[in-house]
Amino acid sequence: MHKLGGSTRRIFGEFRIGAEYALKEIRKSKRSFSIGWLTVFLTVAFLSLIQNLVDRASIIFLKFSEDSVGQWDLLLSPTLDGTLFLNYSNINGSLANAPNVEGVAPRWILPATLRQAGQPENPIFLMAMDLEWENNLGLGVTWPYRDLGDGEISVTASLLRKIKVQPNSGQQLTLTISLGDVLKTLTTPISNSTMNGGEISEATTNTNPLSTAIPPGGLFIPNNTLALLPPGQQAAVTTAFPTDGNGNLNISSDAAWTFITETLTNFTQEFRVVDAIDSVHGKYPKAIGNVAIMGVEAAQRMVNNFVAGSGVGAGDASGQATSALLGAIAVQNSPFLQNFTLNIKEYATTIIAIMKDRQFVYAQPPDTRRSQIVRFSNQVATYVGLDQPVDYTAVLLTALDATQFMQIFLGEVLVTVIVVLLALAVLLIFSLLLADVEEKTFEYGMLRSLGMRQPALVNLLFFQALWFSVPAISFGLLVSYVAFVPISYFLSQFAGVELDASMTAGAMSLGMCAGVLLPLFGTIMSTRKALGKTLRDALDVFRVSLNETFVRIDRLEKLGLSTTELIIAFVLIGMGFLVYYIVPLSFVFQDLKLFFRIMTIILLAMLLGAILMGGVFQHWLEITIAHSIVQGVDRPLVHLVTKNLAAHIRRNSKTASIFTLCLAYLVFASTMFGLQANSLREIVEWNQGADILVTAPSWTNPLPEQRLRRFLTDIQSSNQDGQYLVSGFTFVTFNLKSFGAVNTGTLNTLASPFWDRNIAIYGLEPNFLRATFQRYFMTESVDDEIPGMSCLDDDCSPPDVVAALSYPMNPMQYADIPPELEAMIPPNIGTGPTDRYRERFDANQTRLYHNALPILIAQGMRKALRAEVDTFMQLYIGFSRTGADNNAFSRLYLCKPVAILTKLPSFPAIGTSNGPVLMSMASYAQILADIERIGSIDSGYNASSLPLQKLLITTSKNATDRQLAALANDLTAVLADDNMAVSILRDQVQSTIESSTYITYLFYVVAVVGLIFCFFVLWLSFTANIRENSWEFGVLRAIGFSVASVQRVYVYEAICIITACVILGTLIGILVALAVAMQFNLFTQLPFTFLFPTGLYIAVVILSFVVSIAGSYLPSKPYALERIATVLKGR
Repeated sequence: MHKLGGSTRRIFGEFRIGAEYALKEIRKSKRSFSIGWLTVFLTVAFLSLIQNLVDRASIIFLKFSEDSVGQWDLLLSPTLDGTLFLNYSNINGSLANAPNVEGVAPRWILPATLRQAGQPENPIFLMAMDLEWENNLGLGVTWPYRDLGDGEISVTASLLRKIKVQPNSGQQLTLTISLGDVLKTLTTPISNSTMNGGEISEATTNTNPLSTAIPPGGLFIPNNTLALLPPGQQAAVTTAFPTDGNGNLNISSDAAWTFITETLTNFTQEFRVVDAIDSVHGKYPKAIGNVAIMGVEAAQRMVNNFVAGSGVGAGDASGQATSALLGAIAVQNSPFLQNFTLNIKEYATTIIAIMKDRQFVYAQPPDTRRSQIVRFSNQVATYVGLDQPVDYTAVLLTALDATQFMQIFLGEVLVTVIVVLLALAVLLIFSLLLADVEEKTFEYGMLRSLGMRQPALVNLLFFQALWFSVPAISFGLLVSYVAFVPISYFLSQFAGVELDASMTAGAMSLGMCAGVLLPLFGTIMSTRKALGKTLRDALDVFRVSLNETFVRIDRLEKLGLSTTELIIAFVLIGMGFLVYYIVPLSFVFQDLKLFFRIMTIILLAMLLGAILMGGVFQHWLEITIAHSIVQGVDRPLVHLVTKNLAAHIRRNSKTASIFTLCLAYLVFASTMFGLQANSLREIVEWNQGADILVTAPSWTNPLPEQRLRRFLTDIQSSNQDGQYLVSGFTFVTFNLKSFGAVNTGTLNTLASPFWDRNIAIYGLEPNFLRATFQRYFMTESVDDEIPGMSCLDDDCSPPDVVAALSYPMNPMQYADIPPELEAMIPPNIGTGPTDRYRERFDANQTRLYHNALPILIAQGMRKALRAEVDTFMQLYIGFSRTGADNNAFSRLYLCKPVAILTKLPSFPAIGTSNGPVLMSMASYAQILADIERIGSIDSGYNASSLPLQKLLITTSKNATDRQLAALANDLTAVLADDNMAVSILRDQVQSTIESSTYITYLFYVVAVVGLIFCFFVLWLSFTANIRENSWEFGVLRAIGFSVASVQRVYVYEAICIITACVILGTLIGILVALAVAMQFNLFTQLPFTFLFPTGLYIAVVILSFVVSIAGSYLPSKPYALERIATVLKGR
C-alpha cells in the first residue's frame, strides 16, 4: 500500500485532532453547543421558510386578481366590425393541438330580468356556461356550487336577499329575456367612419341573419299559406307587409328582419333557484354585477323552445306572428330554415382560453410573465386563424400587473428581514465563539506550547463551529419543510390549486449557505482574537482582557493605506456607483424591482450608519439612565452600576448593537411598510375619489343620469339596518374634448395670449366636495372675495370652492378702471374664424366683459402660465363640423380662477402643467350650447342632459362589504350596460390590506426570533462579565452586600443597556421611517400620515426588558450559590 507523505499525514492528523477536540468540547460545554446549534437552527429554519414563502407569494396575488376579474387567461370576443358570435366548435377544434392551450370554454352572456310573483323586475345578466367542462379545465376551481340541471339557476346572493328569496328552498323566479332588445343590440349595423373630402361617410356591415335565407329578390308567400295562420297572426303579418291584389306576399330579408326585431317582445321561463352566489370564485368578473347562471343544456333547451315558438305568451299576437312568419318562410322551400335547429355552441358570445402550466407562468417575474402570455396569445391567434374576426384580451395579466408594486414591496421587506436576521445571527455566533476563545485562552496557549501549529488551531476552531452547524442545518431544513406543509395546504385551499409542499431550490440554498457561512464568519473573527495573543499572554492566568492596554508602534514609512480607510472608500465608491449609474439604469429599462432593491440597500446602509452613530451616545445615555432608575434603598449601588458600565463597555457594545439593530429595524421596517401600504391605498382612494365609482366608456355612451339619480335618491332616503347606506353622490362630465367636433382647448392669461396650455375641461356639480373624499382636497390659494363661498367644516379651511363655481362673476369689480372708460375698451373675447389672434369684433362684444366663467385650475398650470387667483384668463375652444384638425369655428371665453388646486378627489392629474380646468355644469352647458349654435353641430345633449362620465358615491363608514357589493350589483343592473364599470374602493385595496396584515404577522415572528438572539448575546456577555469579575463579586459579598443586592447590580446594568437601546433604536427607526415617508410623499403628493406600530412596539419593548432581566440574572445565579471563598478564588 502506498504510504502517505509526511505533510499529508500531518494534515489528516490535525483534522482528526480538531474533530476529536470539538466532540469532547461538546460533551464538556453543552451550553455553548446548545446556543450555537439553536442559533444556526433558528436562522436556517426561519430564513428557508421565508424564502419558500417568497417563492410561492405570487399565488396570493394571483388569487386576488382572479377573484376580481375572473380566472380568464385569454378572452376571445368578436371584433367590432366582424361577426356577432364566435363558433366555439370550430375554435375548439382548431386549438385541440395547440401545445400551450389547456382548453377553451364558451360563454353566453345576455341582459335579462328576474322577478318573483307579484314583485317588480330586477335587471340581471344571464350567463350560460358548461360547468362540467369548465371544472375539467380548472376554470373557477374554487367554485363551491353544484352543477345545474334543467330548469335550475344560481343567482347573486345580494339580489336574492333583496327580493327575499331563499336558495335551495324550491322557490321559483321568472326569467325574462327581451329578445327584441337583444336582437337589436346584436344586429345593430356597425359603422366604419371614413373622411372623404371633409365629409364623413359611413360604411355599414350587414348583420341580418335572414339575408342568406331569403333570396335578394324577396320571398314569395302565397295567400293559401297565409290562410293557415290564425286570424290574429294573419292580420299582424298582412298589416306589416302589404299584399298584392291576390293576397300574396313578397317579403325582402330586411323587411322580414325589421318586423321580427320590432314585434318579438319577451321570452319567459320559470326557473328554480338553487344556490346563492356570495363570491365570483374566479368564474367571472365582479364588475358584471347581479347574474343568473344556468347550465349549457338548459340554455340549449331554452333556445330550442324559442325556435319552436314556445315561451311566447299566447296572448302576444305579435310574438305569435313572428313565429308564424318564420314558419311561413320555412314552408316556402327555404333551405336555411327547413328543419331548422340551432346549436348554441356555434354562437358563443365569448370564449375563454386556459393556459397550460398557468401557475408556473404567473409566478414568473413581470417581464417574463408578460412575454409568455404574449406568446400564448400569439399561439392561440395563429391556430384560430389570423384572418378570423376575433379580439384577444389578457384579462388576468392586466389585473395582476396592477399588484406589481405590492409584490415588489413585499419582496423588499422580506429581503430586509433576511439581511437583518443574518446580521443578528453573525453577531451571536461571533459572541459565542469569542466567549469560548476568551474562556479558553489558557487552554489554547497550552496547546500551542505543546507544539500545535496555528493552522491546527484554526482547524480546531473550525470543527468546533462546524460541529453544531451541520446538524443544525439538517434539522432546520427539516423543521422548515414540516412548518411549510400546513402553510402550503392553506395556500392550496385558498387558491384552489395543487401546491407542491417541498422546499424550493432557493429556500434550500439560502438555508444551507446561511448555516455554513454564519459559523465561518464567526470563526474568522474569533480566530483572529485567539491567534492575536502572544504565547506568554495566553498562559498568564491572572491577566484580564478588559484591563488590557494596547500599544502599537508603526513606522512612518510603513503608514500607507489603512484598512478602515479602504473599507470606507469602497463603501463610498459602491454607493456612488449605485446612485449615479444603477439607479438611472433602472429607470432606462423601467426595472422597478432593481430600483427598489437599490433603495433597500441605501435604507439598510442608512440604518446601519445611524446605529453606529448612536453607539457614540450609548454609554453616556446608559450613565444617565443609571442615575435615573437606581433609586431608593438601591441608591448606593448606582456607583457600582456606572463602574460596571464603564468597565464592560467593549463587551456590552456588541449587546447594545444587536439590541439597537433589532429594535430599530422592527420600528423602521414595520413603520415604513405601513406607510407605503397606506400610501398605495391612499393613491387608489385619490384616483377613485369615493367609495364607489361608476364610469361610462365614451361620449356617445354616457351614464344614464335620470335612472341613476332616481335610484340613488331612493337609497339615500331609505334606512337599511339602522343606517343610511348612501351618504352622497355627484356626477362629473366627460372632457369637453371627447366631443368629436372639438379639436382644441387651450388656456392662457390675457397678458400672454401666445403662451397657452392644452387643457381638459370638466363640469362638476356644486355638491362635488361634499360627496367625495375631502381629505384629498387641497388648495394653494383661494379668492375669498368671490360670492357664494360656503364652508366645508367649522373653520372654513379650505372653503367649498366647487360650489362657488355656480355663482355668476362680474369681472368689473376686479378691474380698477374709471367708469367713463369702461365702454371704450374693445375686448379680445368673442367668436371668429380660425385665426384667433386677429379676431374681428363688433360693438356688442363689450357685454362679455360683464360676465366671466368661474374656473378652478391646477397648481402646475399656475406655474406654467404665471397665473394667480386674481388673474383673468382666456379660454379658447376650436371646433369644426367634420372633426378635422382645421378649426373652422372658435370661441373665446373670459375666465376667472376661483382657486388654485394642489389636489382634488378623482383627479390625479391636478398637479400637472396640463391639468384639468374645472367649471360648473351650467358653464359647461353654455360652452356646449355655443358650439352647437355657432357651428350648427348637434352634440346630442342639452343643459338638462349632459354627457356624464363619472358617478362618485360615498357611503356610510359602517357599511359592510355585503352591503357595498349589493349596492354595486344594483347599480350594474340599473346601468344595464356591460361597457360601464362599477368599482368598489374596498375591492381595489383588498390586496394591499391583506398583504399588510400578513407582513405585520411576519414582523411579530421576526421580533421573537431577533429577541431570542438578543437574549443569547446578553447571556453570553454577562456570563463573560461576571466570570472575569468573579473576584469583585466575592469581595462585595464579603464586605456585607447581600447576594440579591449584588445580583441587582447586574440587573440594573442590563436594564440601563436595554433602555438606552430602546431609546436609540426607537429614534433611529422613526427617523429613517420618516425619511422614507417624506421621500415617498414627495412623489405622490399625498397628505402626510405617520403610522407607528404601537402593538408591535409595546410587545418588543416588554420582551426586551424580560430578556434583559433574564439574561443578567441567570449568569449570576451560579456565583450566588457558591461560598464566598470559592468565588474569591475565581472558580
